[in-house]
Amino acid sequence: MRGITISSLNETQDRLHRALDTLEEAVERIVSGTGSEELRKELHEIRNRCEFLEERHSKISTQLDQVIGRMHKILRME
Repeated sequence: MRGITISSLNETQDRLHRALDTLEEAVERIVSGTGSEELRKELHEIRNRCEFLEERHSKISTQLDQVIGRMHKILRME
């Protein structure tokens, strides 16, 4: 069951990346015509936030895997 959940999270992450890429392309087309620096900055902040959340997800996933591994060891000792 854990594999399905992490797989689902990875699929969601991939969809988010594709959506952000599409959004960036659309914004660049719009911005290149109007020159809105504020919109570019906002998009950059969104991308940074996404990267931060991905790093956090990775750390939490690793910690969860370690805890599950320890739980398996404890349960095997009984």
